[in-house]
Amino acid sequence: MNTELAEWQEIIQYLQGSCNTLPQALDVFDREDLENDPDFLNYLDRHIFLCETCNWWCPVEEMTDDMECEDCGEEQ
Repeated sequence: MNTELAEWQEIIQYLQGSCNTLPQALDVFDREDLENDPDFLNYLDRHIFLCETCNWWCPVEEMTDDMECEDCGEEQ
């Protein structure tokens, strides 16, 4: 696995299950340059998403049609 991909996965692990912002995560990893990197953002979108209701980062497998995590979607 290349170093860049491994770092992207570390960023995803840092975000998943938290309400940290993407800029916070990129600051922690000293990778602010990724904020507008389309390859990184596409990779991020394929693995995690930010729930529009609870603002927690969740795996894409838990995304409902309303861009909510399964937990928030069940509360409706």
